[in-house]
Amino acid sequence: MPLGLVILSMLIFLILIKKGERICACLSAKPLSAVILLTALVLSYIIPPLFLQNVYVYYAPFIICIIYLGILLFRLSHPAKSAFTAFLSACILLGVSIIVSPEPKGLMLEPFAIYTLVITLCSVLFSYSESSVVFNNLCAFLFFNLALLFFESYFSFFDGKIFSSVCASTFLSFIPLFFLESKGLLSKNKLLLSFEASESQLITKSRKRKNNSL
Repeated sequence: MPLGLVILSMLIFLILIKKGERICACLSAKPLSAVILLTALVLSYIIPPLFLQNVYVYYAPFIICIIYLGILLFRLSHPAKSAFTAFLSACILLGVSIIVSPEPKGLMLEPFAIYTLVITLCSVLFSYSESSVVFNNLCAFLFFNLALLFFESYFSFFDGKIFSSVCASTFLSFIPLFFLESKGLLSKNKLLLSFEASESQLITKSRKRKNNSL
């Protein structure tokens, strides 16, 4: 079973036992919607892929992800910025793939493990919210997969490796963000790395300062 499906199964279980409030917030979805989305993705890999022009196309999970990305994009506070950073992350991945080919040739480390670490770093640097992390990772790997197909250096579209990389990079991206939040440094991190903070954050900070002064 691909790593991505294992991660999704764990997330579904956490939501069902009512321990997944943060997961739903990251997905920008209500618990029922999140369970339906994640379950549909797990089941979608049961459907065999199409074989088109020497390419295995996993069309079922791709359709689900495209619909979800469209909905998520309109829920993000900065959709244009999110789309640009996802494209930029995909370009960085494409540059890495020139050095580390997606088809392993005597490498000790799986190439997609390297891609996962690269996109994790991009998400930590470029993303400005939890939902934007999910959007950046998913959209960047889709762009990257399309580019690999265009240059004929990979012959599967949205297969288990790509999907597992999306899930693993998203999971890894939240570790430093949650750590910064626990240390009270998350807002500072957003200002430093995203070059902006939302107005609501600034208003909340000013209110806290006024309350402390009183």
